[in-house]
Amino acid sequence: MAKAQVEQIEKDKAKAAIDKAAEEANALIDGLKWDATNAKDQAEKAKAQAAIQNDVDQAKQKIQNGSLAEVPGNRDEGIAQIQRDAAKAAIDKAVAEAQDKLANNDKLNADVKEEQQTAIDKAADNAKSDINNAQDKTGIDNAVDSGKNAINDLSNIIVLPTTGGETRKPAAVPTPAVSTNSEVVATPTVASEPARTTTTQSETPATQIQTQTEVPAASEATQAELPKTTEGKKTTKSSKPTKTNQATKSVKEPEHDNVIFNSFLGAVVASLAGWRGFVWFAKKKEEDEEQK
Repeated sequence: MAKAQVEQIEKDKAKAAIDKAAEEANALIDGLKWDATNAKDQAEKAKAQAAIQNDVDQAKQKIQNGSLAEVPGNRDEGIAQIQRDAAKAAIDKAVAEAQDKLANNDKLNADVKEEQQTAIDKAADNAKSDINNAQDKTGIDNAVDSGKNAINDLSNIIVLPTTGGETRKPAAVPTPAVSTNSEVVATPTVASEPARTTTTQSETPATQIQTQTEVPAASEATQAELPKTTEGKKTTKSSKPTKTNQATKSVKEPEHDNVIFNSFLGAVVASLAGWRGFVWFAKKKEEDEEQK
C-alpha cells in the first residue's frame, strides 16, 4: 500500500472521531429545554448547532491539510473545541432561562433586575472562561455545572421589606439568628441565680430536720445517764467544728441551751429526790428507836 493511501486512512479515522464528537455535542444541545413555540429559543438552538458544525468543518479541514504526524493533535484539538462550544451553549441556555425568570418576577423593580442581570452575565463569562481553560472533558463538564448553579442562584431571589428599602436574598434564606431577647434568657448569669436560690432553700429544711432529730436524742441520753452526757459535752466542745456544724450553728444554739437547762433540771430533781429519801430514812430510824 502506498504511503499516500496509509496517510489518508489515518486522516479519515480522525475525521470519523470528529463526527462522533459532533454527534455527542448535538445530543447535548438537543437535550436542553428548548421551547418549540418560542422563536427566540429556536434561534439560540440553531446558533449552537451551527457553531458545532463550524467546528467540525474546521477540524476536518485542518486534519486533511496537515501531515500524517499532525493528525492526532489536530483530531484532539477539533474534538475539544466541539465539546467547549456545546458546553458554552448550555451556559447560554441557563442565562436565557434566568433572564426570563427575572423578567416575569413582578416583585422586583427595574433597578434590581438590571443589577441581577449584570451579575448573571458575569457568572456566565466566568463559566465560559473555565470551559476554555479546562484540560479535558471532565473539566469542561465541571465548569458547566458550576456555572449553571451560579446563574440559577442569582435568578432565584426574593425581596424582604426593610425600613431601608428592598433587601435581596437568595431563595434559600439562611436560618435567622437568635434574637437579642433569646440570648439574654440563655445567658448563664441569669440562669445561675435561681439555681443557687433553689439549692439554698432545699438544703435549709434538711439541716433543720437533722438538727431536730439530733437534739431529742441528746436530751434522752441526758435523762438516762447524766455523767456520760457531761463527758460527751466536753468532747463535743474540744472537737473541731465541721463545715456542717458551722452552717447550722445558728439553728442548733437555741436547742443546745435547752439541753443544758434540761441537764441542770435533772440534776436538781435527782438531788431533791435524794434529799427526800435521806429525810425519810432518818425519820424512819428515829421512829424505830422510839418504839424500842
